[in-house]
Amino acid sequence: MVKITSLKDLENVSDSGAKYIAERELQQLLSLYEIDNISCFGSILLIEDSAEFENYSAMGLSEPINGNFEFTEKYILKKCNREDIYLFGCIIICDDLAVDILVNNNLLTAEQMKRFTSPITNKEIEIIDTEE
Repeated sequence: MVKITSLKDLENVSDSGAKYIAERELQQLLSLYEIDNISCFGSILLIEDSAEFENYSAMGLSEPINGNFEFTEKYILKKCNREDIYLFGCIIICDDLAVDILVNNNLLTAEQMKRFTSPITNKEIEIIDTEE
């Protein structure tokens, strides 16, 4: 799991698709609040395997992520002949603290996906490979 609160934290993200999405979401928050770090009100957590998704205490949560949580966005990233799907959602921990969850759809098990029945908004983003 990678905790992202500033642009420097993006250096720890090896998944280029996740990095692209996390940077977009982080830049939006940094611009909106005119700050350089979002740790005062939350973080973006990049889940790197399905076991991390179950480790709710490491995320700062007091109970497991279940049907009360909603992935609100599905990002479809296309690059060359590859397509990756990422799920994004937010958990409000208290009045002034929130955690955004970002995970590659392929990392979640079928059992984990069954927990979420709410509709997800599709945001299709095409990444153009500029390397030759």
